Amino acid sequence: KRGLANGILSGIVDEYEVPLTDEEKLLDMTVVCSGELMNETTDFEDSSKKIVTFLCSTVVAPQHIGFAIGPFEQVDLSEYREVADDEKLGQQTVPVLGYGLPGRGDQVRHTCTPMAHAIDWFLLNFGSYPFTECRFVFVDDQIQDTEHTASLSICSTRLLYGESIIDPEIETTRKLVHAIASQWIGVSVVPNQRSDRWTTIGLSHFMTGLFMKSLCGHNEYAFRQKT
Repeated sequence: KRGLANGILSGIVDEYEVPLTDEEKLLDMTVVCSGELMNETTDFEDSSKKIVTFLCSTVVAPQHIGFAIGPFEQVDLSEYREVADDEKLGQQTVPVLGYGLPGRGDQVRHTCTPMAHAIDWFLLNFGSYPFTECRFVFVDDQIQDTEHTASLSICSTRLLYGESIIDPEIETTRKLVHAIASQWIGVSVVPNQRSDRWTTIGLSHFMTGLFMKSLCGHNEYAFRQKT
């Protein structure tokens, strides 16, 4: 029986094991998690492993704690912040970071270019951001396009596109901006009862619509409202 169980377990491992090249196995793994990075140390018992500690100082619901682990490339999206927004906000600006799998850094940079302006617009119109950072991490094989966790939006790589493609630009921007709006209404502010979920969903989309109106103009906003 033990041999049969080991054989079944081995078959399951082989079925779900991701084939990696020797070069891919050497890539440094990065942990992106809700909250603030507090400490990163090497495991005393196994030097090939590391222990990463995060602290979420803002009280959030359990379903809004999320993390992703992978060989991510980090992209600083704050460099695309508009000068006028930077001057208005001063010390209140929030760092905006993007994380993509190897070779996806340029796509993350291009797809998320408007996000620093979006969070600044929300800061100026809706008050302080509830967390210390705003981060987007793009992963494969995710069912939903976005999952909202505290300070971290876990997004599907389906949303990524390069400079040569413009068709999905507005819809993708809308989904990512909604992920930011959901940090205010949906993660920081939660419904009192399950039957109140329509309120947080509606308000986060309302905030998104107002920003898209400022970005794309009144005609596009009116057409979408009519549709």
